[in-house]
Amino acid sequence: MRKRKHEFRRFRRHVLVFLFILLLGLLNNHLKAQQTTWTGAIDSDWNNPDNWSSSKIPGASDNVSIGSPVPFHPVISSDAACRMITLEKGAYLTLSGSTKLSVNGNFNNSGKFDGGTGTVKFSGSALQSVTSLSPLSFYNLEIDNTGKGVSFGCSMNVLNELILKNGNLITEDTVWVLNDDEDALKIYSEKSHVAGKLTRKINPASGEKYFFPVGLGEVKKYFPARIDVHSLHGTRFITVSFSALERCIQSYVDTRDPEMNYDYLAPEGMWTITPDAEPDGGWYDLHLWLSNMSGLQDNLFAILKRPAGAGPRDWTAAFGEKSAFGGEGRKLADGYALKKYCTSFSELAIGGTGEGIPVELLHFDARLDNSAVHLSWSTATETDNAFFVVEKSNGTDFREVATITAGGNSSVQKNYSAVDEKPFTGVSYYRLKQTDFSGSSEYSDIVSVNNEGAESQMVFFPNPSEGTFRIHFLSPVQNVDAVVYNQHGAICFSKSFGGSRLIEMNLKEELPSGIYYMQISTSSGDISIQKCVIE
Repeated sequence: MRKRKHEFRRFRRHVLVFLFILLLGLLNNHLKAQQTTWTGAIDSDWNNPDNWSSSKIPGASDNVSIGSPVPFHPVISSDAACRMITLEKGAYLTLSGSTKLSVNGNFNNSGKFDGGTGTVKFSGSALQSVTSLSPLSFYNLEIDNTGKGVSFGCSMNVLNELILKNGNLITEDTVWVLNDDEDALKIYSEKSHVAGKLTRKINPASGEKYFFPVGLGEVKKYFPARIDVHSLHGTRFITVSFSALERCIQSYVDTRDPEMNYDYLAPEGMWTITPDAEPDGGWYDLHLWLSNMSGLQDNLFAILKRPAGAGPRDWTAAFGEKSAFGGEGRKLADGYALKKYCTSFSELAIGGTGEGIPVELLHFDARLDNSAVHLSWSTATETDNAFFVVEKSNGTDFREVATITAGGNSSVQKNYSAVDEKPFTGVSYYRLKQTDFSGSSEYSDIVSVNNEGAESQMVFFPNPSEGTFRIHFLSPVQNVDAVVYNQHGAICFSKSFGGSRLIEMNLKEELPSGIYYMQISTSSGDISIQKCVIE
């Protein structure tokens, strides 16, 4: 009995081995059947079966090899498909018209590929790789991979539209989108984004919103950015990438803005935004998506920056403008952090603090009434709140107007008011300085009032302009000094004028496009601040 069982087991093993060898043979024959080589014996038509070694037109499961020399190089003039495609040295492949080539495997190029005005679609179910001895150019490039995406081992250009339907576009080099229309990249998601560097060409004067769907190649590691350009002259290309933070960087962050201290960075990583050239005029608004960031609280985060390659202690909040408490880009539900009026590029991250501001300010308003400015504000809650100081400025520095005792600790709405009996002629700027019992202070947003009732009332026009501004005084003045500041408070133009009711100045040759502040001082002591925009 034991002998029969032993013989049966041995017979079964022989059968299994035989079936395995047979299966390997069938699989090998199947794989060989999928391989076809371009002969170009008849003409250049890809869809002519007589041009292929298999005597049939390649399909989605066929591996294609295109060599050289051949009588005719292939041209695809109607939609085509293949599995893996290999262009050998000296080989040529051309897409004609609006045709589409669907590639389900790898793309290996040692020859020359001309995408014409067609579309190359990568639609495999496993990780696909693209290699090339030189940068590849596609007119339209579509990623529709249901596996782990498409890995590019070369630099590549997209001349018209990049479409990210499924799977990530993974690159160790750079993806260039050379169409400056914002809709050149409009289909993307956390399941299909660029893991690497994405460069977009921009129209600096367009006012368009350029989206950069970048991340680390996983659903929960998707961190896109959006750059809204406003007359951003001097910059034509912007590159955005996202990367992990260097180890332990969070413990070194120590920076502040008038509202709060920032003592940590969101640990998921940082953005690097690099232009081909820094702008010499205009500005941009920056949105950084934070839905996959952790450790942040409503209103207690903001975008921080540092120079490229700088140290962990170099992060700063002192650039651009963030919204007021509770405004756009301040809440997690918004999905992004926002900084407006940015004028340079660098490395960026989301900074946060675990300490809330001691006062939740509902509003701060200023109203002109009979040549006096009436200021009012309300708080929703207060914690250890000692007092408020109302400060005003003519555009250069702030001085105290009034000190108002605060409510200490409160969970109900409290209302406050103060009066400035002597506002500046023209524009006066006001802010609140809130101080708690420990001596720590925070500042509110700035509000302004235009006092046009004085004798030296003036009209400032046109604004915006291409650089020529006129100042018309409604009563005679003797001498006028005009000083122009940029958004960082630096003086970039100044000039004195003799007595006249109409002054004209041409700043077109002096200053690039952008937002400026002009302080106009008269010999009688009147000071006016005008925000001016050079287009």
